[in-house]
Amino acid sequence: MDIIQNAPSLSDRWIGRLTALLWLVRPGNILMIGAGVVVGRILTGDVLASDPMHLLAVVCAACLVGAGANISNDIYDKEIDAKNKPERPLAAGRTSIAAALVSAVLLTIGGLLLATFVSATHLLFAALIVALLWFYNIRLKRVAVVGNVVVALCVAASLLFGAMGNGIDTVVMAGSVFAFLLTLGREIIKDVEDVEGDAALGAKTLSVLVGPETGKKTASVIVFVAATLAPLPYLILDFSSSYLAIVVFADAWLLAAVWRLVSGRDGKEDVRAASFSLKAAMFFGLLALVFSRGVPV
Repeated sequence: MDIIQNAPSLSDRWIGRLTALLWLVRPGNILMIGAGVVVGRILTGDVLASDPMHLLAVVCAACLVGAGANISNDIYDKEIDAKNKPERPLAAGRTSIAAALVSAVLLTIGGLLLATFVSATHLLFAALIVALLWFYNIRLKRVAVVGNVVVALCVAASLLFGAMGNGIDTVVMAGSVFAFLLTLGREIIKDVEDVEGDAALGAKTLSVLVGPETGKKTASVIVFVAATLAPLPYLILDFSSSYLAIVVFADAWLLAAVWRLVSGRDGKEDVRAASFSLKAAMFFGLLALVFSRGVPV
């Protein structure tokens, strides 16, 4: 009788499964993708004049594609996560491979369908991103640096996706370059954090091939280059003084990440702190871009 009373109800099991799938989607990363699309649209200078439903469709298309890719990433990383991140839903057994695969396929199809309603160009672009991300999960993730570059390109593409159809100019391209550099640095940092599980299962990441210290140094160089370049658009692209004021905060977080990586201390806490610093820098970087032409109208 006690066993029956203590057994989870059907609603509790469904809530648990939905929570696990939500965690697989990685809402924080999806919000960043959506923000990148909106910023890309803002940089075209007509965000308030554009059709809100059109913008919503573009944002949702990008977010759904990203969500599908995130779930498929966990499917292919189940064994590695069992060593590196055993709390992840699939590694912990809180949801099944079948449920995750169905969710990934449905989310991806939903994103492509939404892109179809936006424009043929958006559909082609979204389909290319889907192909790259799935190929990354299947093959490129375990190829040193190449996989990191693919992920960075796809994240940077969110700004292009938002600006597409309204004109991709130097401002949008500058924002995409910074998004690429920060994402590339963070992906290499994540590989440093996961080096033990990656090595055990034969993944040939940069940190596995040349050691985590070299991985940290490589990431710190990329992040430092991004920090150095960040103020330049104010000087050479006529970005506003508001951009410069906000980008100072982004640079502060970037330099904090570099310090964590080169301080000489050994431990995953510093690597995690550097990864968090890059997330904060991305937030301030996107905010700086919003005001790159002054107050957005």
